[in-house]
Amino acid sequence: MTMTELPLSPAQERLWFLDRFDPGQPNNIAFARRLRGPVDPDLLARAFAVVTSRHEALRATFLDRAGVPVQVIAEPGAFDLERLDLTGEPESLREERAREIGRQLFDTRFDLASGPLIRAALLTLAADDRVLVVVVHHVIFDGSSQSILLDELGTAYGALLDGAPPELPVLPVGWADYVREQADQPAGKVEQDLAYWRERLADVPTLTLPTDLPRPLFKTPRTARVRHNLDGDLTSSLQRLARVQRCTLFMVMLAGYQVLLGRHAGQDDVSVGTASAGRSRAELEPLVGYFVHTLVLRGDLSGDPTVRELLRRTRSTALEAYAHQEVLFERLVSELDVTRDVSRTPLFETMFVLHTQGQSKVSVLPGVSGGPFTVGVVQTLFDLVVDAWITPTGLAMTARYDTGLFTEETVAAMLRRFEVLLRACTEDVDRRVSELPMDDAVGLRSVLARGQGVRRPYSGTVLSLFGARVAAAPGALAVGSQTYRALDERANRIARYLRRSGVAPGAVVGVRLHRTPDVVATLLAVWRCGAAYLPLDPGLPPARMSWLLTDSRAGFVVTQQNAGTPVDEVDAGRLLWLDRDAAEIETESAEPLGHSSDSGALAYLLYTSGSTGWPKGVGVPHSALTNLLLSMRDALGSGSSDVWLGLTSLSFDISGLELFLPLVVGARLVLVDEERVRDGAAVVRLVGVEGVSHVQATPSGWRMLLDAGFDVRSVVALTGGEELPVGLGRELRSRVSRLVNVYGPTETTIWSTFAEVPVGVGVVSLGAPIGNTQVYVVDRGLRPVPVGVPGELVIG
Repeated sequence: MTMTELPLSPAQERLWFLDRFDPGQPNNIAFARRLRGPVDPDLLARAFAVVTSRHEALRATFLDRAGVPVQVIAEPGAFDLERLDLTGEPESLREERAREIGRQLFDTRFDLASGPLIRAALLTLAADDRVLVVVVHHVIFDGSSQSILLDELGTAYGALLDGAPPELPVLPVGWADYVREQADQPAGKVEQDLAYWRERLADVPTLTLPTDLPRPLFKTPRTARVRHNLDGDLTSSLQRLARVQRCTLFMVMLAGYQVLLGRHAGQDDVSVGTASAGRSRAELEPLVGYFVHTLVLRGDLSGDPTVRELLRRTRSTALEAYAHQEVLFERLVSELDVTRDVSRTPLFETMFVLHTQGQSKVSVLPGVSGGPFTVGVVQTLFDLVVDAWITPTGLAMTARYDTGLFTEETVAAMLRRFEVLLRACTEDVDRRVSELPMDDAVGLRSVLARGQGVRRPYSGTVLSLFGARVAAAPGALAVGSQTYRALDERANRIARYLRRSGVAPGAVVGVRLHRTPDVVATLLAVWRCGAAYLPLDPGLPPARMSWLLTDSRAGFVVTQQNAGTPVDEVDAGRLLWLDRDAAEIETESAEPLGHSSDSGALAYLLYTSGSTGWPKGVGVPHSALTNLLLSMRDALGSGSSDVWLGLTSLSFDISGLELFLPLVVGARLVLVDEERVRDGAAVVRLVGVEGVSHVQATPSGWRMLLDAGFDVRSVVALTGGEELPVGLGRELRSRVSRLVNVYGPTETTIWSTFAEVPVGVGVVSLGAPIGNTQVYVVDRGLRPVPVGVPGELVIG
């Protein structure tokens, strides 16, 4: 038997190497047709033989000659059409059984060396009801080839049915001729094209689309499909926009798609792949084979262009790309020396394809009615591929997406936003890209609703809520071994001492004390004077301490003799000593003062480092603190049986949750003293001895505790103040009963969002806003962005 040996085209080489690298992975094209009417299986097999005899690519196999692949074109021969009778199955199950067989045919790997690389099966559902399934390996077949094969199959079958020899027009060029031409491209033209692409794709950034699931280490084709249609009016408007702006419909759609991706990724440099039919000459159009080229189209959204300007840029990019399309993508990746990442495709991660090839003129056989039959095969090696094509009713779109990265809901929402963007483009070409809406009214309402915390009528202050707990259970333990009654009386005595010393409503009082129950009593006492406290860590350098006191205009400092260095800037009359004046304080009445702070008064003043590095004072009113505490109470289900660990420095705002939430719910606070606060093992022992139920720490603080052996399955853990790494979240969650990730800047009162961290967490979220709080992600114009689109976080 005579056989022809040929080299592989560069595109074919890529698919051949992929087959060697991952032999179990099918890289096939599958399509099926429902055939209703009389079908002669023998004539259909002969019609297939006519088509395969006519097209050399359909008779190709691929051999390894000492590591170098060659394709071998076999002589024409008979075609083996598989025939399966499903009439023995229950009628209600036959269609699904046909789909199952179609998927099996798709999943069955072709042997590139032995072939054949096309298979077909005729499935009989009833006497005049059949399904034809065709599967071809991609190395010899592309999308345009499907229409060619079906057209010629119908023509050949019709002729054989009439008893006449099939007469198909002579092919002007054979597959072998095309492959040899590819191997003999002029070196000068190739180098010129390569120079263009080297410059065009230099330093192309990775598209960082937000995903629903963490990106796996290896790229795998787990794919599903979402459909979305654009109506005829919008399609006509897009075509009209293309004509007016001297573009093609593809260019308009591409520009909109790149805006969609750029807005989702927060990037203005967006590379998208597309498929070029690769049939650059008319004589290649009737030929079956693998011609398709992949082009990388780099979108420039910089400078916030208008729609008109963006279309101009897109037209220029596309025209240049098509002018240099002879350099195949596979060679381009090699020439650019792209760093390979097995979890991503090189140069781009998403494609947009507007299919313009004609549909098969004979989609079913002569004398047989029917149409396409879906077997449910979906495959792509990219993160996301959007295919679009013109239908009689408008533009149809299908998104194929990696189910290991995205959910169906996310991709469907992206397609809806694509439509909103395209519609806005047709309405005003002088609108800036950043001004184009992406959500319709329903989507916007959904975003606004998601950003709203639960509305609850919280009222009172820590003082009033604490007072109610004193009245309800005066003998219950409040701080350490101190009861609620004892804490209340100690706070009243200190408050009277402060008042007699000159602390008046509206004052700011510095508090520089050791971590003992007197810290809590003093803070309550400051509030009972109608004043606000300023935490001063005993370890602060004198210069920093002095600056804080001057800037805050703190009139008094409550301190202890061994609590840090002296404060020279505060004259002796304004230093209030809890230890030196202990006897005097004990003589004060334990009855409450007549004044206490109202909800609108300042509760505390706390300094952050400030975004510029210069300290910034933040004043927090009692109402905001009450909202935080009662929201966290409800979210955690916190009650009087809890035991909270007081681990955080008073100078860190999150200490307010540890100190005051126990007091407003009637729980107990266990303070960690200075000697043990940095000793992880000592803290772990204290948690066990005291029966602590709630522990709050930053992720770095939790790292210290975990390294010290923390493993208390009865503890509710809270973490915030820093990003929680996924690995740390998994480890911590496995050692506690419940893990909560909280977030919020000092300015919005400790925590603003609350997220339950599940076992085996994959993505750590900030969660939802706490009660009476609004949290939105907004764009540069302060407009809420759709879910999943990056922007700036704003809190209200």
